[in-house]
Amino acid sequence: MDAEGFADSLTAFAGELTAFRIDHGNPTLEDIERHAPAGRVLSRSGVSEVLNGKRLPSLDFLIDLIRTILKLEDERGREVSRNDERLQGWRSRWQDLKKQQTNERRGTAKGPLGPAEPTPWAHLPERAPAPPRRLRIFVAMPARTMGEHAKWDDIAEIREQLLEPVAARIGEQLSCDVDLVIEKDKRIAGAILRPMFAEAALADVYIADLTGASPNVYLELGARWALRDNVTILICQDTGEIRFNAVDGRAIEYGWKPKELSEAIHRIADAALHGLRNPGHVDSLVRDAADQILISRTEYDALRGELDELRQRQAEDLIEAALRTTDLRRRIEILEQATAGHPTSWRAFYELGAARRRAGDYARAVTALSTAVELKDDSAAAWRELGIALGKAGTRDEDAVLAFDRALALDGGDAETWATQGGLFRRLARRRAPGSLDASTLERALACYQRANAIAPKKLYSMMNAARIRLLLAALYGTDLGPALAEIKNLELLARYEAVSDREGEPWARLDLADALVLSGRAPEALAELRTAADLIAAASRGDMLTTESETLTDFLTVAAAFEPVVVDALALALDACAELSGLSA
Repeated sequence: MDAEGFADSLTAFAGELTAFRIDHGNPTLEDIERHAPAGRVLSRSGVSEVLNGKRLPSLDFLIDLIRTILKLEDERGREVSRNDERLQGWRSRWQDLKKQQTNERRGTAKGPLGPAEPTPWAHLPERAPAPPRRLRIFVAMPARTMGEHAKWDDIAEIREQLLEPVAARIGEQLSCDVDLVIEKDKRIAGAILRPMFAEAALADVYIADLTGASPNVYLELGARWALRDNVTILICQDTGEIRFNAVDGRAIEYGWKPKELSEAIHRIADAALHGLRNPGHVDSLVRDAADQILISRTEYDALRGELDELRQRQAEDLIEAALRTTDLRRRIEILEQATAGHPTSWRAFYELGAARRRAGDYARAVTALSTAVELKDDSAAAWRELGIALGKAGTRDEDAVLAFDRALALDGGDAETWATQGGLFRRLARRRAPGSLDASTLERALACYQRANAIAPKKLYSMMNAARIRLLLAALYGTDLGPALAEIKNLELLARYEAVSDREGEPWARLDLADALVLSGRAPEALAELRTAADLIAAASRGDMLTTESETLTDFLTVAAAFEPVVVDALALALDACAELSGLSA
């Protein structure tokens, strides 16, 4: 093996793997990927690379690939043990290749001894030209008998005295190894049609023996003519027996007598050599006038994989471009292009849904996010965003709760998901008791905010919302408001600090500060912070965010009797300001 280069050996090895796949039912790359052993990923692109000789796989990858092919051939789909004796030959073959690869790398690293001042390329080892790949000749012929009119009925003799000399002559002329496969040798227990038709598509040379007018041979010949331009050769002991349109196929007669046998060997081999040396020649009666070309499933899958990868990259590029823009409408336009061009990109649908939700387009946000979770069911972020959109839409509350439950089941340690679920329960507390607030639902919201704060302490969002709900619950239960108001007063300092130090121009700290000022009865300061916050919100999102703020203020007016008049007045003024500022989005 060391006499030839590793690249040549790898090419030959890939040919052996491809032949093995054909001989064992020619399973698709999708089937191989789907039925891979537990814990092993046999991706279509990875298997395609191995079958095309692009890389030497790991030993575990190779063994699991062979096991999967053998399993798919088994009628019962039984698993193949890693100790199965059929795997030993592949292990030995891989070990030989690995040794050759290692030795070649070492030799290249050392470099040959050369002159004191070698040329830049002097260290490179010379490589002999790559030998031709192994040639595969398939013979379709009757399985048991050559027919009642056949003068030569011994199939074993026909192979030995006619077909093997043909294969030897072709191999000698092309200086390559030849695999001769006879149809009757492949008729083993189990399904046979799939391997037969695979040969019709993949065999380099296809010889159809029409002696005896076997229906199966004619069927397979039709498949071959439909699939391949060349090289297809018809042979028969008596061309007068040929039926149907195959009579136009220029069949070569053969017989057992020495002269006619010798002549047949030369004619069949020469016909094969002519076709192999002239790949543009079409000998198929079906494809002679057709524009279609045939490529192998392996090559097709590889091309499709490359196309999918290019589309995925294009989608990722569009997503990144969309996220760079601060114009929400433009972001949505770019993301719509991404989903149209790559409808299997879950991230494109996720980002599109999130953008539509921020724009207040809740129904279409739900549509995009529903697609995102269908494509990637294990994305906690996508389920969370879907829960937010469903909650905002206000028509599918139970579905919103289920979406959050799914997100938390996937990632129960995400503080943001707990906090946003708290926001959902706050909204549900309003809807379940129109004109009032449902205390039990508020308790659930409070529990969510407390969980978020336990995971990520000292986050203003969770702390301020928890304090708001404690104040609402105290008002509903008629208990002392003092502790909750004191908590909000303390958080005012944190909100002011974050509002001043925020360099990204986010409005949330300003809105939290405005609420703290409103609840302490300082209306002028609160209105100033509301206007500053509104200026920070993009026009496309302003209406949605200020609606959320209005709902928060309205919650406190629902229990206005519990507050001092100065606080109630501040709440009313702040609500009017939100309504006015929302009009800026028009």
